[in-house]
Amino acid sequence: MGQKKKSKIILILIILLVILTLLIGITYAFFATDILKSNKNLFFKYMAQLGEEKEGFIETSLKEYFKKQKSAPYSNEGNISFNITALNGQEEQFKNVNNMNLTFEGQVEKSKSQRIENISLNYSDKVKLPFSYKQIENIVGIQNQDIGSKYIATNSLMENVEELKKVQDFTNVPISKEEWQQIKETYFNIVKQELQDSNFSKIEEANSKGYKLTLNGENLKNIFVKLLDNLKNDPSTLDKINEYLKTQRNSSKIVASDIDNLIKDINNNTDINDKNLEITIYQKKRKVISIVIKIENIEIKLEKNITGNDLQYNLQAQVNENNQTGKIAFNAKFEGLQSMQSISENYELTLEMQDTTYQYHYNNNVEFIDNTNIESFNAENSLIMDEIGEEERNNLINAVMERIQSINESQMQELGLGTNENPIIYAIPQINMYSSNFGAMNTTNLSEVEVNTFNSKFENYESTNLKGVTVKGLLSTIQVNNENQENKDRKIKEIHFDGQEYEVTQQNITLIKSSIETQKDYRVEFERDENTGVIYRAVINQK
Repeated sequence: MGQKKKSKIILILIILLVILTLLIGITYAFFATDILKSNKNLFFKYMAQLGEEKEGFIETSLKEYFKKQKSAPYSNEGNISFNITALNGQEEQFKNVNNMNLTFEGQVEKSKSQRIENISLNYSDKVKLPFSYKQIENIVGIQNQDIGSKYIATNSLMENVEELKKVQDFTNVPISKEEWQQIKETYFNIVKQELQDSNFSKIEEANSKGYKLTLNGENLKNIFVKLLDNLKNDPSTLDKINEYLKTQRNSSKIVASDIDNLIKDINNNTDINDKNLEITIYQKKRKVISIVIKIENIEIKLEKNITGNDLQYNLQAQVNENNQTGKIAFNAKFEGLQSMQSISENYELTLEMQDTTYQYHYNNNVEFIDNTNIESFNAENSLIMDEIGEEERNNLINAVMERIQSINESQMQELGLGTNENPIIYAIPQINMYSSNFGAMNTTNLSEVEVNTFNSKFENYESTNLKGVTVKGLLSTIQVNNENQENKDRKIKEIHFDGQEYEVTQQNITLIKSSIETQKDYRVEFERDENTGVIYRAVINQK
């Protein structure tokens, strides 16, 4: 009897052990593998992985590298080269661009806002334009031996750069990990609940698996409305958004009525009805390797490749419209991240535009060092334009511009080119909003290159937030240009300043300058002739 009881107990233990083993196996299969999970759950699993701090799409080693750059000094050395191909008979004009390159070497200490770079623009093996760039805190300067032995420096440029740094202010909005987690979970779950299993599918490829989300216009509308409806009743998240708007110097504040109006606009928007959105996320060995987004005629693909100690990210966008395809591709490759001492950065940007393909190669070799040797700006090595009088400053600007023109003319002659045929002009795609047929410009006997060369002298000043001291520099540039140009088509004819129209004369420029306050902000725009594309009018208004 005792023996039978013992056998029964053993049998029960064996059954319990089998059940326990199955439970452990099922639990492992669910949490440690992708078995038993739906396409919907897998899609969201890998989407969530993109932003994970340790196992996310951005490798930890790369984050650590950029973090070290901010705190540790380093030397750098590299080059920029070009490879432009054309199928429209312009091969010869791009030959000089492809022969050109830019080399640089210097030292950087970001924690002190210090940088020095010795740069050389090499048109050929013999024709070169060397110059030095230096930044010490908010002062930047450029020096070229053919112009002078001192740096010509200013702090006005760095003041204008503040606009570009606005987006970084979002990191100054205080938000705890708990608050951030709450926001992610709340809005992530809203999207997840709104989607059905039928919106998801599995993609099988040779070396990877993908999980696709497909949404039509009605799906998109419903998701937008649900998210906004929740935001309207989420004062904590709304306060964070308004804090961010405040850092952007935006006085407007989002309130519930604004969100109601936006919801109404979305519901009334019939254009969304015809849109289809596809998001596919690919994984290999349960690690995200790429994501593809398609909407109508646009496709965007982001992928990551790790080969040995090399890390590479590729971003590609493609647009198909009117039987034409345009592509933009950006590749970033990093070597040596495992050592965190000597790192090679390689970037490549490709633009495919109709019959022309532009490729830009940037190589930068970084070596972390103990300290830098960057001399501060002083009276012996620099001339700081903000510290000299207006007349002296204008005379200096005019003299520098004339010297640059003279150097350019001499170097272009050595290359067998005209003054207005500097290869750097052809290195950037020509995008002109006024005509798809640039032949119209021939009505003034100005070539496309001449028009762009002329306009570029002024376009650098175009801004929504330009300091008065820089606006005065623009007026000096206009005055010098008009005095030196005999061709009436290469002169600025009108200036619109704070609601008043002025003909461009020396007397009127002096009058406008006297009305400009150096520390005030101004909006500067230019108007171009609708037939030629040439800038003929400057519009300057105080903000």
